[in-house]
Amino acid sequence: MSVIGTTLKQPRVFAHDAVALQDLPGCVYAGVKSIDILTGPDTSGTGFELNITNGKTYQTLNPDGTGSGAVICVTAIGPNGEITSAEICQGSCSPGSSYSEGDILTVVWEESNTYTSGTNADNLVQVESLVFLPWDYGCPFSPMENRLTIDEIDALGNVLPVDNSLKAFKQKDIVKWNCKEGEEPGQSAGCDWATFNPGAALYVGAAMDSLTVIMESGSKATYTNVPAGSFMPVLCLTVCAAKANEEGVDPKEVILALF
Repeated sequence: MSVIGTTLKQPRVFAHDAVALQDLPGCVYAGVKSIDILTGPDTSGTGFELNITNGKTYQTLNPDGTGSGAVICVTAIGPNGEITSAEICQGSCSPGSSYSEGDILTVVWEESNTYTSGTNADNLVQVESLVFLPWDYGCPFSPMENRLTIDEIDALGNVLPVDNSLKAFKQKDIVKWNCKEGEEPGQSAGCDWATFNPGAALYVGAAMDSLTVIMESGSKATYTNVPAGSFMPVLCLTVCAAKANEEGVDPKEVILALF
């Protein structure tokens, strides 16, 4: 690429839009709030284990819909490990996103040791109600329709066959990242995400003691002593944590993402 082409491609000096962090789309958009367990022959699977005794959770597949990422906790099983009762796990990453009421899901069995075997609970779970949450620390800046969730992987490391129409689109621009727990008690601090580049620059309207972000590269960086009124020359995918140096200042209100 010529010098002129490189110059035009990289700086992205002018913003087209500015949105306060608190006004960005939330991590959980049409996540699963509650479910119904369906009955029928050969739908409940075998080999499942109780979440209440071992903390084990199970991924779901949505063969006929666009939603993904919901995590199921099994609360009662039959003599062969068939699911008789289950619920959406209580956790920040558990609701998934982009579901519709009435979606019918399969609960994916995962091998736990060499002495057990099992089968998926096919078409066992029906989405009863949905949940929508506001933006919080760790949520991607990108709009929901431009997001990709990371491939779901079972306990043996096998990639599950998640149907995603965007999977082959702009592969080189997809960045996978995780803010990790311990930054802020945000709803998705420890969740895995995958988003498209480019990221957003930041305007910081109040002085910050520290500001932790996920850069466009997918790496995490912490900036300290950020003055009020700063246009930060960074391109990032989310803010993991922000600490204002004045009491009573909410960073979500005074930090703008510039697109």
